[in-house]
Amino acid sequence: MKTLLSLSVLSVFSLFDPGFAGESNDFAKTITLSETLRNKPSLAQADTTYNLNDLVEKDEDEERVDGFYFPLAIGGQQFSGFDVNDTINRQNYSGSLNGRFGFSGETGIGYKVGDFRTELLYGYSDMPGPDFDLSGVPNVSNQKTGNANMQTLTFGLLYDIDTNSKWTPYVGGTIGAGWLNLGDTSFQVDNVKYSVKDKSQSALVYGGKVGLSYQASRKLDVFVEGAYLRTGSYNIELDAKGKAKRVVEEPETVTKTKTEIVDEKFIEKEEGTFFDPNTVAFSIPGAEGSSDVTCGEIAELPGGLDIDEAFFPQCFTKIEIEKLIDEKVKITTTTTEVIEVGTIIETNPDYGDLDFGPGNGWSLKVGFRWFFNQPNNNSISMEKSSTSDPVSEVQSESIPVPVRGLW
Repeated sequence: MKTLLSLSVLSVFSLFDPGFAGESNDFAKTITLSETLRNKPSLAQADTTYNLNDLVEKDEDEERVDGFYFPLAIGGQQFSGFDVNDTINRQNYSGSLNGRFGFSGETGIGYKVGDFRTELLYGYSDMPGPDFDLSGVPNVSNQKTGNANMQTLTFGLLYDIDTNSKWTPYVGGTIGAGWLNLGDTSFQVDNVKYSVKDKSQSALVYGGKVGLSYQASRKLDVFVEGAYLRTGSYNIELDAKGKAKRVVEEPETVTKTKTEIVDEKFIEKEEGTFFDPNTVAFSIPGAEGSSDVTCGEIAELPGGLDIDEAFFPQCFTKIEIEKLIDEKVKITTTTTEVIEVGTIIETNPDYGDLDFGPGNGWSLKVGFRWFFNQPNNNSISMEKSSTSDPVSEVQSESIPVPVRGLW
């Protein structure tokens, strides 16, 4: 319509000016050509808009088949809440052990069947410089703990919650065995140093998991996972160096045995049990100190006392003689000593195993799962349109000849 209007205006001007007719003819060609170019179809540009649904919706050709997969996860874990108990020299000691946040990793083999998965996993968790505390009477000193770690071998059963998308939350439980390694752990009570002898012990472990997976492809999942692990009790064997001091609360009898091999001609006494008058039977406390009463003095008292081995075993010495070859004899001498109440003595320490547990472990990990024996994704193809793309036809438009004016 605009073209016809322009040509009409040019025709009117040519009626008044014959020279304008030639110029208007060239101008009309320009107008017609511009309209032709304007009506010429242009190539459609490719749609580069990113579809966010591709991150959520799962294509039918990405459905995963059942089978084995390889999982690997790394992150951090913290163990805490271990109760510590022991009995040392008849005294009860108690405390706690709390680990710090450290590296944790897990790997193994898994199998998927429907919405369920089973996993057999080996796990390792570092416990750098755990806080170890043990208290009792006498006081505990020089408490030291090296880096500890926990190793686990667990079987897990997990359930994938189908959301009909690439995002899949899951929950599950685990059970197995855990090995606690305390490292170089030691402490001191009086003059005795106690240290961990058997550094690693196993116990039952169990717990639960919750996580979220994203299906990156038919063969690959990436996931983030939180887990809780409950450990059983551990009995850690100790080694002791030094002598313990203690106060005698009741009269104690200590028997000492001495064995020696001598020539037969040096035997002074025959075999048997002999009364030793020079042995101290008991002590009498006094203002200037205690005075000792020997076994011979008891026997010399007027009227005498029934000084036999049952009441005064310290007054008797037992000698056993065994003849050997080459005129040698083995002499075994047994003596008895009675320790009075209130006496401070040094003895070998009396202690048991260091009991740990149970404890709690919390972890957060990220990882991936690689699924084996998945079919190749060859189903993606370009679907051809049932109708051919319309071909734009550029119709040639005849250039109108301007009407010359009459003159």
